[in-house]
Amino acid sequence: MIMKYTKPAETGPDYDPSMIQHFAAQLYKKADGIETAHSIFGLLIGLFLVPAAFGVVGLTEPNSVKVAMVFGILGGFLIGRSIGAAKALQHRIEAQKALCFVQIEMNTRPL
Repeated sequence: MIMKYTKPAETGPDYDPSMIQHFAAQLYKKADGIETAHSIFGLLIGLFLVPAAFGVVGLTEPNSVKVAMVFGILGGFLIGRSIGAAKALQHRIEAQKALCFVQIEMNTRPL
């Protein structure tokens, strides 16, 4: 006896590639925000901690404090930016995976 396949009454939600594309776009926006936030946070840390460290050491000349602020701002910004870029890369890779799944589905869809 040959059994015939019958489609269940409830098939679940339909596939919608626009939802995945929207999800990927949100991940890219989140990645940009992470980079920006880490850059600003690093800049602020460098602005306040490096001159404070110079004050603790005993270097309180106006020129040395200004130089410390410049290097602190620049160093903090660069360190924060690199940390943010590494964390943002994770979100961008997740977005690319989602877009890849959409493309795979489009390429394997029956004609």
